[in-house]
Order: sequence, then structure tokens, then C-alpha cells
Amino acid sequence: MKKQIVFALALIGLFASCTDDDGVTGPLVEENIYEIQYGDDPQQRFDLYLPANRNSDTKILVFIHGGGWNTGDKADFTVILSALKGNEFAYANVNYRYANAALGITYEDQIADIRAALDLLITKSAEFVISPDQIIIAGHSAGGHLALYTAYNNNTDGAIKAAISLAGPTDLTADHFLYTPDLTPLVENMTGTTYLSDTTAWINASPITFVNPSSPPTLLQYCGLDFTVPASQGEALAAVLAAQEVTYTYHFYPLYLHDMGTVFFGGFLPDDVKTHLLTFIDANAN
Repeated sequence: MKKQIVFALALIGLFASCTDDDGVTGPLVEENIYEIQYGDDPQQRFDLYLPANRNSDTKILVFIHGGGWNTGDKADFTVILSALKGNEFAYANVNYRYANAALGITYEDQIADIRAALDLLITKSAEFVISPDQIIIAGHSAGGHLALYTAYNNNTDGAIKAAISLAGPTDLTADHFLYTPDLTPLVENMTGTTYLSDTTAWINASPITFVNPSSPPTLLQYCGLDFTVPASQGEALAAVLAAQEVTYTYHFYPLYLHDMGTVFFGGFLPDDVKTHLLTFIDANAN
């Protein structure tokens, strides 16, 4: 399959590229790179934003979209993430294969996709001029679940220094997922089994299962009017993080729905959500 990387440069200044004594190139211009391929499947793509004047210590936020594990697209968050530009960190907006129990594609394949995207960023960190081990992983809803799971159970190299969940499921064995008609089939499709048939599979698909004292610092952002992923999911994880003495921050937004106040992804993050997000990113990694 022919591999393509489409480059779109957003020039914010005419900076000459040079190399210092440490071999680090700079200063550099702001750059957007679209549809970077990390696998052969059409869904295995991500977009990458690189800030101006970046260097080998520049941290990167890896963001994972939601959609019930079986729908959604990185395009859903293009506008939201664009509002984070100019904050001296890079970000990647990642697509992944949809869960499909009939085809044997489960959350484990999705975790493998996320990790493959991370590994490509690490491998090409010198080319992109970013840090290979200052990664903050984040996601919304199902993407929050995948972000937490990757941070807690697929981070043996320690490259992921922090994790962020925006309304992400943390414990799939909670009654909310067992008895909500619209949600239970999504988890069955994502795990490839029913709870009664294989309870252990649902336990092992839950990020909360893998929290340990070495888990990275975590930001939890949950909403009071969210009936898809209730704030109790964030509270449950916060309790386990505290018990394991893992650094975490929990923010509760009583008047926001599941979309975190973005008006169903059509707008930007509200200032309070964005401020807490940027504060956490600034405080972690590097």
C-alpha cells in the first residue's frame, strides 16, 4: 500500500532552521501534518500539530476521540484541539479501528492501535523534533477509557508521563453499564462477550483494574448532567488512585452534559475545562 503523508504548513514567521552544538534543530515554524499512517488499516491514521520553536524536550498530547468504541472520528475534535495551539506542546489527534465483535476486533486491538501510534511518534521524535518520552495521553468518553487503559496497562517503557480522562468509563462492571440498554451492547461489542458469559473480560477491560503505585499522574474531568458516563465513574477511579497514592486531580462540572460543554463538539472547550486541562499539562511531563 502506498504510504502518504500530507503536509500543510501554517507559517507563523520566517525562521531559518539551524543546528546547535547538541544537534537540536531550531527555531522551527508551526506545522500541521495530516493523515500520518501508523498501520495498513484506513483507520490507523493520526494528525499531528507541531508548535513553533519546538525542541527535543517538547512534550506531546496524544488525544483519542470517543464514539462508543465503534464510531466517531478524529475530525470530531479538530476544532477543540486547535484551541490548544500556542501552548508550547505538540498534539496528535488519533483514529483507531472500530470495535466489532463479529469481526473479532475488540478493545485490545484498539489499545494496540493507540500504542502503535505512540511508538511511531517515539520512533520519529527526532524527525518531528519532540520528546520521545514526555507523552500525555488523553481522550473523551470511549477515548478517555482507551487513554486511561493505555497509561495504566501498556506503558512499560514509561513514555506516558500523565493521563487525562474527559468523561471516560473507568469501571465497566458498574451497574450503569450492566443495566443501561443503550450502553450494555456497546461494552459487549467492545469486549467481545457478555458480562454473564465472561465477567473477567469486563473486569480486565476496565482501566480501574490496573491502577498501581507506579501509574502516571491523572486528570479526571466529569460532568453532573452526563447520563452516558456519570461522574461516579470518575469518583470511583479517584478513590482507587488515592488508595494507591497516585497523584491525581478531579474536576466536577455540575452543569455540563457528556460533551463537556462544547455544544456537541461544535465549539471549543469552555474556559473552566480548558484551563484545568492546560494547567495539568503544564504541570506534568518535562
